[in-house]
Amino acid sequence: MKLLLKNVAKLFEDSNKAVRDEAQTLGVEIYRWIGEAMKPSLDGLRPAQVKELEEAFAKLPKGKDS
Repeated sequence: MKLLLKNVAKLFEDSNKAVRDEAQTLGVEIYRWIGEAMKPSLDGLRPAQVKELEEAFAKLPKGKDS
């Protein structure tokens, strides 16, 4: 999982907007599975990217059935 998270963080720096958008989608899906354990891997991202991800995380359903 660490290798995957490290590479997802690199995708956020890609010059192609479509790649960055897909990285965000992947990041949200990973968060859905591992939750708060993902947050330390966001430390290397720009504050605006972290804010966007945190907003997307907040929109995820809460509870066991999510």
